[in-house]
Amino acid sequence: MNCRFCATGQVGFKRNLSAEEISDQVLFWKQYVKKNNIFGEITSVVYMGMGEPFANYANLKKSLHVLMDENTFAFGARHLSVSTCGLVEGIKSFTNDFPQVNLAVSLNSAVDRKRSDIMPVNNKFSLKDLGKVLDYYFLKNNRKVFLEYILFFNLNDSDKDAKALIDFIKSSARPDLLHVNLISYNTTSSNLKSPSRETVIWFKNYLNKHKINVTVRRSLGDEIQAACGQLSAVR
Repeated sequence: MNCRFCATGQVGFKRNLSAEEISDQVLFWKQYVKKNNIFGEITSVVYMGMGEPFANYANLKKSLHVLMDENTFAFGARHLSVSTCGLVEGIKSFTNDFPQVNLAVSLNSAVDRKRSDIMPVNNKFSLKDLGKVLDYYFLKNNRKVFLEYILFFNLNDSDKDAKALIDFIKSSARPDLLHVNLISYNTTSSNLKSPSRETVIWFKNYLNKHKINVTVRRSLGDEIQAACGQLSAVR
């Protein structure tokens, strides 16, 4: 999807994974945990990171059915989550096909001009389009949606950006069902920088003050360039 902030996306499109390749990743790690006598078990799965799930909807759908099948992995639907950059047709299909599987949307700005700059998908599916399909989701499923919001220094971390985000959420049919996950940018480009810890906390508190559900996500792996958005086969 060529998002500015994502090193993974800069690799470019090669091909879609098959449904088996997707579900086999879960099988691999379940076997790894067992083989190495690691305490605990895999209890949830998130479709996020390398690739856009809704651009490969047929195989996404097949793999979700495999993961939920009682004769294979037997995951409960609410232990599965799918993240999208905002492909409207995919969200609509997902709404009808998987009403109990969790949905997350990568938002990153509630200002069309800025979102288009960092996420080209917004040129095709604007914030207005996204808002409409989320209202459809709430009407059909009445379930929480997570808005992923990566904070960048001096790009989307101002009071005007916070106000735009609040306005976007409050314009929704169910603002109470929108939950913001704030993520401090993990550096992949010299053109973008992480905000200060103080800015992240200020942004969270500002949203809280306006009755917005918000959590600051903890990111792991930055020291080896393996945090969210940093994974890349090409350096």
